Parts: sequence; structure tokens; C-alpha cells
Amino acid sequence: MPSTSNFVGDTRTCQRWYDLPFVTEIAAGKIVEAGLGGRIATKPGDFFTDVQFSTGHDVILLSMIMHDWSEADDQAIPRKCYEALPKGGAVVISELLVNDDKTGPAPAALMSLNMLVETVGGRNYTPAEYSAWLNEVDFRDVRVVWLKRQAQTAQ
Repeated sequence: MPSTSNFVGDTRTCQRWYDLPFVTEIAAGKIVEAGLGGRIATKPGDFFTDVQFSTGHDVILLSMIMHDWSEADDQAIPRKCYEALPKGGAVVISELLVNDDKTGPAPAALMSLNMLVETVGGRNYTPAEYSAWLNEVDFRDVRVVWLKRQAQTAQ
């Protein structure tokens, strides 16, 4: 789970990659190979067992992880994000969204079916579900942005 921090007067974006220890070990090697060791750090952890996420970030990106977990598990993740961010901080959730009436789009619906088969409680969620979870922990100005390809099939 990457998170980013912008330092005052510094136009570079700095990132910390937070994931399970075996993932951060692999990521650390790839980061060094790419010559980005000065801009990207790794932090091993587990977003379910860690009491809190590390602080000092403006944005937390949750990219393609929420569909793996149950609603109850997923509701805990934005709460920990909110607690780790400064006032005015943001969380970005990047997922294949099922539309609010759960009729599509086809890629998200098929992925959701796959998650129902291969995980314990995982599935693809709707914009309304994510918005409710984010509002419940006091995030404000929640917006849904459909990417062009998905937006064409969602309507």
C-alpha cells in the first residue's frame, strides 16, 4: 500500500511502500534496481494486525486490495487511514467498481465472481459502499472517478 508525502519546498514526491514483509523485501530490491532508493522507502507490516498505520503522509493509496476482503475487514482499513493522515489528508481507492445496482460493468462483475470463489468474503464493491465507509470515518468530499474505459461500460 503506497503512501506519499510532499515536503514543503520540495517538488519531488516521496513514497513509502507498506505491505507484508515478504512483499516489501521484493519491492525494496526493485526500487534500488530502478534507482529510486532515495525517493521510495519500504515499511513491512500488516494492515489487519498493525494497531495503526505510520503517519507523516498526505495521501494513502489503496490500489487493488479492497476487493480481496470482506465488508467488515474493508471498513477497518479506511478508519486506520483516517487516523494516520493529517487533517485534510486524502485516501485514494483504486479498484474495479461494480455499479450501484450491481449489474456491471462486466469486468468488475466477473472479477467480483472470481473473488467470491477464491477468497473468504472478498468481492468488488460499489461506489455507494466505498462512499459510505469513507463518510463513516469522517472523510469528506468523497468523489468517484470512473476511468474512461470503465465509465463507458458502467452506464
